[in-house]
Amino acid sequence: GDGAIVSVPPNLIYCHDADDDGVAEKQDIIATDYAKVGGQPEHMANSLTLSMDNWIWSANHSKRYKQTATGWIADSVPQLGQWGLCQDDTGRLYFNYNSSMLHTSLLSPLYLRRNTRYQPESLNSKVARKQDVYPIHPTPGVNRGYQPTTLRKDGSLTTATAACSPWIYRADLMPELRGKVLVCEPSGNIVSQLSMKEKDGVPEATPLKENLLASTDERFRPVSLATGLEGALYVADMARGVIQHPGFVTHYMLKNIEARKLFPPVNHGRIYRIIPADKPIPTAQHVTAEVGNLTHSNGTVRDLAQQLLVQQKTSPEPLLALLQDLSKPTTARLHAFWALEGLGAMKPELLSTTLKDSAPELRMAAIRSSGLAQLPQLLSSIADPDARVRLHLVAALSGMPGADSTVTQLAQTLSKHPALADAVASGLMGRELEFLQAIAKSSPPMPDSVLTALSACVMKERRSARITTLLELAAAADTPERTRLALLEGLAPKKTSKGNQRITYLAAKPALLNDLSTAKGKLRDQLRALDAVVAWPDKPGVPPPPVVPPLTAEQQLLFDHGKLIYTGLCAACHQTHGAGMEGLAPPLVDSEWVLGNPQTLARIVLHGVSGSIKVSGRTWKLEMPPLGTLQDKDIAGVLTYIRREWEHGKSPVSVEDVAKQRSKDAGRTALWTEKELLAKSKVK
Repeated sequence: GDGAIVSVPPNLIYCHDADDDGVAEKQDIIATDYAKVGGQPEHMANSLTLSMDNWIWSANHSKRYKQTATGWIADSVPQLGQWGLCQDDTGRLYFNYNSSMLHTSLLSPLYLRRNTRYQPESLNSKVARKQDVYPIHPTPGVNRGYQPTTLRKDGSLTTATAACSPWIYRADLMPELRGKVLVCEPSGNIVSQLSMKEKDGVPEATPLKENLLASTDERFRPVSLATGLEGALYVADMARGVIQHPGFVTHYMLKNIEARKLFPPVNHGRIYRIIPADKPIPTAQHVTAEVGNLTHSNGTVRDLAQQLLVQQKTSPEPLLALLQDLSKPTTARLHAFWALEGLGAMKPELLSTTLKDSAPELRMAAIRSSGLAQLPQLLSSIADPDARVRLHLVAALSGMPGADSTVTQLAQTLSKHPALADAVASGLMGRELEFLQAIAKSSPPMPDSVLTALSACVMKERRSARITTLLELAAAADTPERTRLALLEGLAPKKTSKGNQRITYLAAKPALLNDLSTAKGKLRDQLRALDAVVAWPDKPGVPPPPVVPPLTAEQQLLFDHGKLIYTGLCAACHQTHGAGMEGLAPPLVDSEWVLGNPQTLARIVLHGVSGSIKVSGRTWKLEMPPLGTLQDKDIAGVLTYIRREWEHGKSPVSVEDVAKQRSKDAGRTALWTEKELLAKSKVK
């Protein structure tokens, strides 16, 4: 429009500059909860990105925004990443975390938000499996430099620790970069390159030893990338010695900063433009609301052209012509499709035509935009030759009535796809048991991943009658053994640790457990796991359901305060639902550490934890920084919150308890190890 959108915590504002003098005459508030005043910067919303779907997305934020004829609207979405956001030529969003360079969602996050009882792994799929980085000089000034695996023998950083601003180069000025992923790593004073490949809609990126940009200046801190309208790559350099937030600085790094005088200066910054040395200096493309600009080779030009076409309410006829012109690039036709969607010109007959398009990218886009009106045509697309399209069909149809048999047939063709269970389970909120009843005995059987995912959803309902019905289905004589095992795995994962077991109380003993003494092999293991998490009246050795005393008024205030702190600080890694994040943070729900000794929890928050630690039956290698800069009330509130949220019923933690623990460990500078914590807390 006539200005810019700016984040001014806690607000997101639209600044109008109608006379183009660089000064805003008017400000509209889009949102009042975009970020938190005084919050931790590395857990705050950032990287406003106008996606191909005509919505403005952000990293580290749970809403997207759109301007309509009547004003700005917001839509709740899953939170994506930490620092930075970008899209590829199909509109797929990519993001990352400080120690993991590239992630994406294998399906639209809009599909994966539907089932609140299910945590889809493909929402946060790790694209870069390796995190190797290659600085060109020793880089001791990193937060975890004391760990032997953090630095190489030459003193340089081994793996990403401050990764940010993932960027896919989508222009032709530097053809050797096209399609590559570029990631800033300011701790290593480099911009890394990653090569990208994709199979069946699952991308994979591999770090390259050759950096795009590297410096021996330890104050070279690249933090943001963008492609210009001329195809050049722009790099924003923070240009300072200290980039770690003070709340997370380790004692090792603090000594490093002081010894090498890295505090000043703090008022500099640089922007670089990277262009080919052997070509004339390029000039920027002037972009207007012309449909022809959607065919441009530079993705930034196409993105801006689509934006202008939608904002200036261009006539849909030229866009329709481009969409239907098979001689034009698929990228241009895809932009035309979404521009028509943004203009409100996506009519049912156009969707029907696009569902039959020769380009799978267009068919996937049409599926995303389809509803019940297109159900007959979606059902008829079961034999689509492209696995990506079939996966999108599963995701769309799983949320529509009358499509269960088609979903089952499609699933058979995608049995090994990592996002299949997510595509099915995300659309079946409240119908998981009924779907299982309909397909449990199908031949060939439904893939194990789907059966286990849906069974776990039923268990999370915590409704005795429905769980009993599912157990009866698993026990039926004509239920295939493989199906029985998959259903039991969802009800009671074998890898669950003792401290992570929550008892579900049933009306009667499950018939399956009558065979526990004679069962063998995998079935025996599954039945043992089930026996450990269910109870019934008069089960030997199991007390009646616990009575959780209500919080006092003072404790409730502490709980509410802790929820605010958790949401603004801890949820970025452990998530608002407490289920953690694959490759980054372990779950808090039913965690033996959360439900165990509160003194141990206080120790972890005050001084952090490092190395291998077993949580919920899995071993995690992590580095949780010390948060001793938080006030005792903040820590007590967070601990009280996580010990009572998510159906936990453990005792609250008082401010005095935290103060005593802080005093006991005063003077400690090292992070705790699991062995030390177990020895001190007697956690078994």
